[in-house]
Amino acid sequence: MKLLGLLFVLVISYFQFKNWVLIHEENMQAVIGAAYGVFDGTPHWRAFQNRVFSPGLVYALGYVSDKPFILFMAAGIFALNAVLYGLVLHLTGNIARALLAVQGAVLMWIFQHHYWFYSWDLTEALCLLLFTYAALTEKMNRGALAVLILVSMLNKETAVLIGVYFMVRGAAEQWAGRPINHKMIGQGAALAVASVIVTEALRHYLFKFSSLDGVGRDVEHAAFGNHFNYAKNWETLMHFVQRPSAFFLIIVFYVTALISLLAQAIKARNASLIGLSAALTGYALALWVFGVIDEYRIYQPLMWCVALLLVSVNRSTTARS
Repeated sequence: MKLLGLLFVLVISYFQFKNWVLIHEENMQAVIGAAYGVFDGTPHWRAFQNRVFSPGLVYALGYVSDKPFILFMAAGIFALNAVLYGLVLHLTGNIARALLAVQGAVLMWIFQHHYWFYSWDLTEALCLLLFTYAALTEKMNRGALAVLILVSMLNKETAVLIGVYFMVRGAAEQWAGRPINHKMIGQGAALAVASVIVTEALRHYLFKFSSLDGVGRDVEHAAFGNHFNYAKNWETLMHFVQRPSAFFLIIVFYVTALISLLAQAIKARNASLIGLSAALTGYALALWVFGVIDEYRIYQPLMWCVALLLVSVNRSTTARS
């Protein structure tokens, strides 16, 4: 039955991939160019310049395929769905739940398609999924964690949130009936600071100019290297309140998972879950401050870890003393 479930995941992944190809059929070359732009110092925005891992991986795949970006997407989509299926199956022992999680993640991902698609979002989804699983189970092999942090640091900015997780978890040990873990707090803070330093260094030293018309050297964001969009996002939210749209379904989906996670964390007095709640809340706040909330693609990396939480959190966690 497990193998049949995996076969079903393969079929779902195939249709998800074909849907992605269909959506981006007209602008496929522009999407591919966006990936390579980061690798040669000409991304769309300075804020993207630190995201070198996935474009580098696409470039490396060029040695084994004449369509490396297509191979990256096909393999990445199947890997994400297969990993989610396996993790939910491991946490719950329920094939139906595992397949439901995959279907939910895929449907929400498709629902959030956008004109632009960036390769690092797919890798980001896998990093968030593995990080969420590690926090849920508190099984963190040092070597695997180091690899996850390194990939997260060079792929996007997720390593900062992993640092937040360790800081909050260390402080939350007291809520779990144990002494505050000052060492863990310090290590988390060091990781967060190091991640910011690496991110800013890559943005300032590798960025040449934008491949988008009219952006040039992106001098508007030369100081910090990123956009501050919270004022614009507030206006967008007020517009959606007056004229409700599908945007709210995405927010409700995510907030539901966060509330479920936080409630379980408090009930179980589980320091790891409290840390995970803080990290994912930080991710949401970062989208609000730096992202453009009506560009649905920014939520795509979250869908697999949210699906894992919604179907697994109440069964996979117990109180720890």
